[in-house]
Amino acid sequence: MSMFSLSAIEALDYDFTGIPSNSRHGEKCTGKGTIPEPSQERIEAYATATRELYEVEENDEVEDAIERAAQEKEKSKTLLKLTAELCQNSPSAEEIEDLPPRYQKGFLTWIFRELANPEVSSAGTRR
Repeated sequence: MSMFSLSAIEALDYDFTGIPSNSRHGEKCTGKGTIPEPSQERIEAYATATRELYEVEENDEVEDAIERAAQEKEKSKTLLKLTAELCQNSPSAEEIEDLPPRYQKGFLTWIFRELANPEVSSAGTRR
């Protein structure tokens, strides 16, 4: 019999410590921890703010907005701040901003996907 429990959804753990810093040459990024579970209110506020920032229509993909963020510097900084607020400053906007572009885009996409459609691990099921 299968069962849904706490262990069915993985924690939102992140570790930037092995990634080369984008702004401090020769150093590594900082930031390691667990993102506190965001409330529905935080998720909705993030989605609304992201749509408004990038003028996303209802039928547009939010992931497309994230892609555009990397190309628009001011909007990109705003997106980093919005993401840090969503994550309750774990990681901070500065820690996310210090990531090289591919890692930064990867993190932003990962957090969006995790909150939009978390994959259930097999840990919560019995065989």
